[in-house]
Amino acid sequence: MPNKILNSFASVISQKPIVVLAIGLILLLISAFNIPNFKLEASSDSLVLENDEDLRYYREISNEYSTSDFLVVLFTPEKPLFSNESIKNVRTLSDRFEELDGDINVRGTGIRNYSAPQDILYCGNSGTTARLLVGVLSGQRFSSKLDGDNSLRRR
Repeated sequence: MPNKILNSFASVISQKPIVVLAIGLILLLISAFNIPNFKLEASSDSLVLENDEDLRYYREISNEYSTSDFLVVLFTPEKPLFSNESIKNVRTLSDRFEELDGDINVRGTGIRNYSAPQDILYCGNSGTTARLLVGVLSGQRFSSKLDGDNSLRRR
């Protein structure tokens, strides 16, 4: 069946190329006139599935704190995580955040100054982590590979 369709399509194109080009040009012009009406929705909201566990958790936290603004702090301890020194460092950091009066300035290296990961970036079962990393890494000048558990791979 597909071969018959392809053969008949090739036959029409070879027998009446001017008509096919005219139809193509008309379709192109119609498309060009509709360009002002074209809208591409690429916000994070349009990329999120409604039954996503991470989205559900985000909404719970947003409702609990009445805001959608969050500061995520990554902490890499020099000693074991539950050592007295690491716990003291986390408490000091927590105390400093509590002293802030709502305004937080975040400094970073800039989005173009990231370095390529040395290994595959493992996201576990976190769809939010995967989406955020895809957003950040898509603008980089190096390639990266993300992976996750079986549940994340199926999404």
